[in-house]
Amino acid sequence: MMLNRKAPKAKSPGLLGRLRAAGAGLVAAATAATLVVGCLDRPVVKQSPHTSNVFVAEIRQTAVDKIDLLFMIDNSISMADKQAVLSDAVPVLLNRLVTPACVDSTGRQTAPTSTNGMCSMAGSSPEFSPIKDIHIGVVSSSLGAHGGQTCVDAAGDDKGQLVQKVRPDAMVTTWNNSGFLAWDPDTQRPRNMPQGETDANRLTTNFKNMVIAVGQTGCGYEASLESWYRFLVDPQPITSVPQVTDPGGSTMPVYDNNPQTNPILQQRAQFLRSDSLLAIIMLSDENDCSIQDAGQGWLVGEQNLGGGAFHMPKATAVCETNPNDKCCTSCAAAPGPGCGPTANDPGCAAPATYSATDDNLNLRCYDQKRRFGFDLLYPIQRYVDGLWETQIQNRDGQVVQNPIYTGSPPRDKSLVFLAGIVGVPWQDVATTDSFPDGAPLKYLTYQQMIDQGRWDMILGSPGDPNTGAPPGLPGDKLMFETPKDRAAMFQNQAHPLIPDAALAPSTATGRPNKINGHESNIADNSDLQYACIFDLPTDKNCDMGATACDCRTMDAQYNRPLCMGTTQTHAKAYPGIRELRVLQQYGLKGTQNSIVASICPKTLSNSSDASYGYNPAVAAIIERLKEALRGKCLPRKLIAEDDPASPDVGKVPCAVVEANVPTNGEACTCTSAQKPGRSDASDELKAAVFRQLNEAGYCGDAMGATPCNQYCLCEIQQFTGDQLNTCQTSPSAPANIYGYCYVDPTTATGDKKMAEEAIVAACPASQKRLLRFAGDGVPAKGSIAMIACLGSTVAE
Repeated sequence: MMLNRKAPKAKSPGLLGRLRAAGAGLVAAATAATLVVGCLDRPVVKQSPHTSNVFVAEIRQTAVDKIDLLFMIDNSISMADKQAVLSDAVPVLLNRLVTPACVDSTGRQTAPTSTNGMCSMAGSSPEFSPIKDIHIGVVSSSLGAHGGQTCVDAAGDDKGQLVQKVRPDAMVTTWNNSGFLAWDPDTQRPRNMPQGETDANRLTTNFKNMVIAVGQTGCGYEASLESWYRFLVDPQPITSVPQVTDPGGSTMPVYDNNPQTNPILQQRAQFLRSDSLLAIIMLSDENDCSIQDAGQGWLVGEQNLGGGAFHMPKATAVCETNPNDKCCTSCAAAPGPGCGPTANDPGCAAPATYSATDDNLNLRCYDQKRRFGFDLLYPIQRYVDGLWETQIQNRDGQVVQNPIYTGSPPRDKSLVFLAGIVGVPWQDVATTDSFPDGAPLKYLTYQQMIDQGRWDMILGSPGDPNTGAPPGLPGDKLMFETPKDRAAMFQNQAHPLIPDAALAPSTATGRPNKINGHESNIADNSDLQYACIFDLPTDKNCDMGATACDCRTMDAQYNRPLCMGTTQTHAKAYPGIRELRVLQQYGLKGTQNSIVASICPKTLSNSSDASYGYNPAVAAIIERLKEALRGKCLPRKLIAEDDPASPDVGKVPCAVVEANVPTNGEACTCTSAQKPGRSDASDELKAAVFRQLNEAGYCGDAMGATPCNQYCLCEIQQFTGDQLNTCQTSPSAPANIYGYCYVDPTTATGDKKMAEEAIVAACPASQKRLLRFAGDGVPAKGSIAMIACLGSTVAE
């Protein structure tokens, strides 16, 4: 069989003159309620007209007021115990978002929750503003047969839709029958739309029930990556894939981009807002198996072909040692340029197809290129691009706007997060002070993972198919995918970090390896070795009808470390290589918005323990989201006017401009009752803004782009006098004045200093200063905000 391969003293004209003389631009900002300002590598200071320049770079300031939270939950067999653990973490997650913790000026937590956005202890404030608009949806890992014979039943295919739309659960009440939950205690929904949930306890209960309702009867080919991609990103989501009947045929998936006929597009339009923070959280205990829907991906699930048993063809010999080699190919395919005939390759010696033992249907997804000479899974880059690129290719080969980045302006890339609670030992992705029993578990940040070499430890190098550079093995061999005894393969190799976690053979008794117990005896190649195991809160008697049990009498031959006789005491997870690789590669894009946690909890014995279940994962996720949720912290100091006789005392030499496109044919105005705190930007400032809008791609002459002259540009006022003092000292942002102020406690004294310290309490230690905006709609949602600041003194 042949396989087809397929911001100055704003009123000062002199400043604008210096702006032009310095050739300065203005840096574009992010989306709705997001501000980008000059990221200053040196202080902005008062200067002589003869020794000044303009220094402009980017600081990302976000003021997120809504979150779209999508969970991808594996619903294959053995996931019920992990789903239960996740449901326990649900209240922790929601409480942190809805009633954020209180922190002092050093960032130390002073109270676990705030009340109505306020903290009772003097000198403390919420770590970020309470989030009052949240969408919560769940998709499963089941995407069906992909044209093959496995997972053809309804339970095996949730079609990439919200689970509560394809199989609603009576215990879950979704918003407006949308399939997702909506937390909306204050916000009025659009006309004719019901308000979202206003009771936090009811929201939590619905969320917990929604997690449990995902179940564990789904397809064993877990499309953990493709499921969220199909729901959020795919411009033409597949609605069905007809089963292939021709042995040499290819799948022809049915798809469309019509929101009237495609359920996913309808659900996406309701769930995903263009001005939200988008967070995707994956929960899976196995590696991703996102099978390609077009071509011959259907072979992964094929059992019988042409009336006989089907087994995958073998691969050329070089695949075993280097799947990136140009001559690594399938024995059923023609050789590549410069490669000898596959018929003469030692790897293709008869029989040219694998036996039933070597090609177990359950294990068709792992290490495909090495084993089969081809890869029938979607490439990792598909998902990295889906998270990052503003334009992607649809199924017809056309370049179109990425649905994640639609809107005007599009969502800022700093507001897209991916988290994975997946198959990796928690020790491999945690701080070393987390290791001792009883120590609180804290996960490493993305940068810490790089600095400590943890990515290479859990993944190894992918090599380079373009140059033929071979992949490298992970430093932790528990992350090596194979059914073979890794203790024998790697001579009982010690764990890179844990002394009592050396590889233990499949003949071992007890659990000599602290992380995965020991290897299993998988002589029939029906399973893979575990990355990690963990204690079940309740043991299961496998011979008494317990479901998803690994310790039946007939399983004794495997000597699994999960078992004590026929009682299952532990749960397991396999290496989540592809999910982790996407997390690694996405983080490299610049935002480092990847969060990694283990699906194997450190402890399940005490729910009040900080290390309990997935609470540490929730803490890691919230810690990473904080930067976007709290907003407006400045890494560089601005020097405000300090002359008491000056009318501009307290102001910084910056100008903030707000740019948006009027709707419904409205005229551009900056002085209306609907736009308090604004004034017309000068012609010089407008020219600079238009240039930057063009350069940043927000407007221009390109096909489909908004003409630059359609933007209305208004300068936001900077407070002085009593309004400045109010802005700088009020515990919550004033609602009855409109503009902004600069808050820096290092320039204040007495009570004013204490008030300012409380305002910046949630900022990182090195960023205890911010631009604070006051008045509803400042800057306007959906606008593009820009700032230019006078730079530091330089020699002429």
